Amino acid sequence: MSAKDNDKKAIRILSFDNGGPGTYSQLLIVKEYMARIAHDFEVDECDVYPADYFDLMGGVGFGGHVLFERVLIKSHSFLDSLLYYLAVSGWMWTKQSRPC
Repeated sequence: MSAKDNDKKAIRILSFDNGGPGTYSQLLIVKEYMARIAHDFEVDECDVYPADYFDLMGGVGFGGHVLFERVLIKSHSFLDSLLYYLAVSGWMWTKQSRPC
């Protein structure tokens, strides 16, 4: 094994699945993960963003929308992400339940 092999960094990937209750649980998991990173690096939790830690992020469907809001817009709190999730999911369910 050469010195170059020891210098390789693991790739960190964050993936959000398509909507429903799964998106909510994924938000909770990411919140806890970011809280642990903040604790490990001894920084405020508000200063830790998934975009600063993960190398690759992606999402499908509604999970992709939440990921976009959480990462690209850099919402400053878990509450922002949760409110976004509830607002958009409520709008989606209302639109789907209306007759044509």
